[in-house]
Order: sequence, then C-alpha cells, then structure tokens
Amino acid sequence: MNRTGFKVTIILALAVVVLASQATGGPPKSEVAEQMQERMLQRADTNRDGAIDKEEAKRFAEQMGQGRGGR
Repeated sequence: MNRTGFKVTIILALAVVVLASQATGGPPKSEVAEQMQERMLQRADTNRDGAIDKEEAKRFAEQMGQGRGGR
C-alpha cells in the first residue's frame, strides 16, 4: 500500500467511527476522532517509543489493508 492508500484508509476508518457514534448518540465527532487517532497511533507504534517510523507505518498500513480485504 502506498502513502496515499494509507491516508485514505485512515480517513475512511475515522469517518466510519464518527458516523456510527453520531448515529447512536455518542460523544461529539471531535472527541471520537481524537480517541480513534490515539488508538491507531498506539497500534502503529509497536516499539512504544512515541513515534512511528517508516517500518511501523508500513506494517500498520498492511494490517489495515488486510482488515478490509486487502492482500
């Protein structure tokens, strides 16, 4: 997955969470987006150094692609 595909995957994931939250009367979309971003960063930062390096980003993008029927 290239960089653009990764960004699109992240944006779509955030949109789905925000829409689902609003439909169920959940927290405001800004709060949901912040929580989702934090969870995704935690998943991607596998060595827990507070930053996402190129390899971590690549693995995370591959995992996201597999979750939606990718290779």
